Amino acid sequence: MPKSELPLDIKDEILDTNIEKDIQFLYQCISELQEVERIIISLELEDINQKEIAQILGLSEGNVRVKIHRIKEKLTQKFKKNGN
Repeated sequence: MPKSELPLDIKDEILDTNIEKDIQFLYQCISELQEVERIIISLELEDINQKEIAQILGLSEGNVRVKIHRIKEKLTQKFKKNGN
């Protein structure tokens, strides 16, 4: 098959597959967190503001902010260990 006849969307399919794998890995990492951490990061990903998260969980807003930062660090480390 001549190069000019190759489908142009192959690169996009590869990128989509890599993104899907990263998302699956992210959800796997989230599932491995402690329950409170899973709840906090899930609410954060749903765009619930930190004040509301604090009210839902009965924590201070500052505590929620610190926990979100630490959760993100944990997830970043897991991605680095996985080679992402």
